Amino acid sequence: MIFALDINDVRLLMGALDSLDDLIALDAWYGSEGTSYSLTAEFERNGGLDRLEEVMKHPNMDVYNRASRLMAKYFERVPVIEAAQSTNMSDVSTTYGTVHQQQNSFMQNQYQQQNYGNSQSIFNI
Repeated sequence: MIFALDINDVRLLMGALDSLDDLIALDAWYGSEGTSYSLTAEFERNGGLDRLEEVMKHPNMDVYNRASRLMAKYFERVPVIEAAQSTNMSDVSTTYGTVHQQQNSFMQNQYQQQNYGNSQSIFNI
């Protein structure tokens, strides 16, 4: 999935970004978000954030907006001071970490209400 972000064609790139969003949302729905085996953790470990940042430099504004929404939705910037002695702002770098969101129960409840009314979840039977 990470290599799909190297595509230059706008329609294909938008499709890849949509697919990535869907996969991460599904991963969160199944409850693996925030764990070491989550899709967001794998995405980070394999250089996906660097590629997503490169996609954000795309000249098409729709691509930029979609990529920046993905970044804001699933990843957050965490400033890290690289040189403990320095107070100079030029020594502050930005790294990304997984945003642990409470989407899992919300998405399960929404799915349950749409498909089963207010009955007990099929996952809890």
